[in-house]
Amino acid sequence: MPRLSPSAVNGWRKATTASAPVFIAVLAQEEDWHIAELSVAGAWQRQGVGRRLIGAVAEEAKRRGAGRLTLTTFIEVPWNAPYYRRLGFRPLDDARLTVALRRHLDEDLAHGFAVGSRCAMEFTLS
Repeated sequence: MPRLSPSAVNGWRKATTASAPVFIAVLAQEEDWHIAELSVAGAWQRQGVGRRLIGAVAEEAKRRGAGRLTLTTFIEVPWNAPYYRRLGFRPLDDARLTVALRRHLDEDLAHGFAVGSRCAMEFTLS
């Protein structure tokens, strides 16, 4: 995979590659790094590019002392929650949601997503 080029603005980090049309946006916080967006162009999908990009973010987050990666995503869309489960992310029930994750899910609803269509997930960095 091409070398990642990270940049940061007010806690947000983005990483792209020099030659592949991929993008990840991450809110870097003390304990959790929240993946806000991951996009891989169609021609580059199913080649492990997204998995490697998330892996690079996980390595950097762990190096900087984060304990986990989090995200919100669609429950039933095959390239959303089922994909993240295959990478080792686990769904969080309401009792385990942080204030920040609850806010992200509430923002999803405010943007018109159906109640019950989205979930929060975590990947523990060890």
